[in-house]
Amino acid sequence: MGSGNHQFLDDLFSQPTAPTGKKELMEAEAKEEAARSKIKGALPPEPIKPSIHAKELLETLEFNEVDMYRNDYPYVAKKQLPKYKTPHLREAFCFINLAQTIGRYVSSIAWNPKYSSMFLASYTSNALCTEIDHSEKIDKVKRMVLQPSIVLLWSFDDIFQPLMQLNTPLEVSCLSFCPYDEDIVVGGLVNGQLILWNMSNRIADVEKEVTARLNVDVKKKSLRTFLDWEENNQFRTVWPIGLTSLNVSHTGPITAIKWFGRKHYVESTGTIKENVDPNDDKEYRNFLTTSLDGCISFWDLDFTSDDKKKEPSVLREKYSANCGPVYTLVFGRPITNILFDEGIFKYTPDGNPKNRKLTTRFPHNVEQIHQEDYKNRLIVSTLTGDLSLLSMDIIDPITDSKMPRGKIENHESFANAHDGPIYKIAKNPFVHYIFMTIGRQVLALWHEEHIQAPIFWRYSVAQLTDCQWSKDKPSVFFVTTVEGNFEAWDILSRTDGPCLVESLGGRILTSVSQHMLSLPKSVVAIGDFNSNVRILLIPDTLSIMKENETEMLKDFIEDKVRRKDSLSIWQDNYYQANADVREAKRRNFEETKQEEKLKEKSKVHYDFAEKLSRKWDEMNMKRMMSAVLAKKFIDPELLAQWLQPDKDRIAYNEQKRKAIAESFSKINEDAEELRSRLIPIETSDDDRVAIVRRNMEVLESNVDVDYDKLKQTASVNVDEVSFADMDYLTILNRGHERREIISDVMNSNNKHRPCFRKPKCAETDMVAHCSQMPE
Repeated sequence: MGSGNHQFLDDLFSQPTAPTGKKELMEAEAKEEAARSKIKGALPPEPIKPSIHAKELLETLEFNEVDMYRNDYPYVAKKQLPKYKTPHLREAFCFINLAQTIGRYVSSIAWNPKYSSMFLASYTSNALCTEIDHSEKIDKVKRMVLQPSIVLLWSFDDIFQPLMQLNTPLEVSCLSFCPYDEDIVVGGLVNGQLILWNMSNRIADVEKEVTARLNVDVKKKSLRTFLDWEENNQFRTVWPIGLTSLNVSHTGPITAIKWFGRKHYVESTGTIKENVDPNDDKEYRNFLTTSLDGCISFWDLDFTSDDKKKEPSVLREKYSANCGPVYTLVFGRPITNILFDEGIFKYTPDGNPKNRKLTTRFPHNVEQIHQEDYKNRLIVSTLTGDLSLLSMDIIDPITDSKMPRGKIENHESFANAHDGPIYKIAKNPFVHYIFMTIGRQVLALWHEEHIQAPIFWRYSVAQLTDCQWSKDKPSVFFVTTVEGNFEAWDILSRTDGPCLVESLGGRILTSVSQHMLSLPKSVVAIGDFNSNVRILLIPDTLSIMKENETEMLKDFIEDKVRRKDSLSIWQDNYYQANADVREAKRRNFEETKQEEKLKEKSKVHYDFAEKLSRKWDEMNMKRMMSAVLAKKFIDPELLAQWLQPDKDRIAYNEQKRKAIAESFSKINEDAEELRSRLIPIETSDDDRVAIVRRNMEVLESNVDVDYDKLKQTASVNVDEVSFADMDYLTILNRGHERREIISDVMNSNNKHRPCFRKPKCAETDMVAHCSQMPE
């Protein structure tokens, strides 16, 4: 049994053990495979080596796996962060014709509604936002003869010479293309007449004529023939085809020309209607004009496609004789601008202008956008600074007029927010119930349904001249000033001031107008005092719309309106609860005001001429400084930082001088106070008897009293009055109390009294005991 077990153990340890782990199993299989494939006497095969060219190729591929010139900054973070930088304007073109427009203001700019990079500019001697110098006597007839009035058509292709010239008998204060017909141009003259031009095929003819002449000129070989050739510019002049008569025109300069939609028309009763019949394809050409004579005229321009083919003389006879307003609304105040639900049109280019040059001309197609809720009302601004809401539903006809005329007696007025004439009203092209106004030095943003107060208003240091909403971003608008500054506002970014301020010369900028068609970059045209029209490129931060920016602007406006309404309700409740207090304050204020007026009348007359002269010198110096800084390309903020240490030093010296003068003025008071502290007041050392005697003498000298008679009267009164019986102890205690009071009043020394009273306590107790014993 024992030998059998030993044999079993030897066999068990001598045999190879089976692999138990996965790794050991794989190693065993690999060894068996190598043993099978091994051939006796054969050498192992050499590894395959690549050629020299293949090796270089592999090394090159391995080297190119890492892009050494790759920009790794976009891969630093998954989300890109916006980079904020200060936007700046960049001037692209400058249009000026010194031979014909020198010394005039750019009064109006109108863009061609079909072809991009083309605009009309009118020039006048005075603009609405300028001040007339009455000290200089101007001969208007001489100026009309020597400086004829013109309207120039400019193109981005040629900045030196205008493409065409529109002839006009007088200066054009307002200019407008028909928004859906590029061949019709309407202008308003300074005397109130309307003028009409037909531009059909004129642009193509001009360019064809110029090209033909240049080709002929190139082919000329003789230098003398080339020098003798002069370009004939007669084909560049466009004569008007219509001019309204004086008896049907305005009597003041025309300030605005606005167009209705193709389906809207005005009846002879002044009612504005819309053709809603889907089967009726008739379209209208109606527009309105405003003037400083206080009238609003509605016009129907019956200009068909057949009229474009007629001769200018035939059209001039037709439109000059028959053209008149359909209806005239008399407001009675000089109107500077007007706002209503005018026609909304969408312009789409025939190609993609983003990849072209700025000077490339693109044709556009126009499409009218239907308005669902048309409001039959007008919002007008006046030269007196009023903003009024006129309802066209109730019009009082004027019967004593040959032409159809009416008057609106009752109108609603917006809150007074401007400190002078309102020069411009501009409606937001994205949110149509929002508009802005500028008047003198105040800029205000309004809601059409909220007339109690503007949404917000801002006061400018300089006088404002013109404004316009951006056609790219709903929250951006542009403003120009008298000092030559161009301001760009973004109310969603900040409302306390403009986001961009650029100085464009130091003198007045009269007009601003943004290009309404598609271009590679958004541009804006600026007209100034020197008949100069500049085309500026708008930065991308002010021209690229963000996502849901229109909704954000609506929420912003609604929040402001709710805040205004809640504040108005709280104010009304407060006024009703404190009516008596407010009435008392009002009376007190009126009384104080009357007293101040009386005091001012009593004062010496102030020299107002000197005051105005000083103010004029300050304004002139400020204007000259702005012009010098703009010419030297000096940043006013940087200059202010440089001058701030000198200003602080001057202010410190002035403050120090005032402090020294104030200290010297109080030297006497300080000396008296110091003397009173160092030299005490003398006090008398008289005893109590002397004090009492002196006081009695003073009393006797001041009061005339007969003490003998008083003594007899007092004794009689004492005999008649019965007093209660008092014992000896009560009398003694009262005497002690009165003595202490008199001693305190007379400033006697009472320190020895506690020590004096101690030995007398036993005696006092004995006296009290004896007084209580029975007799």
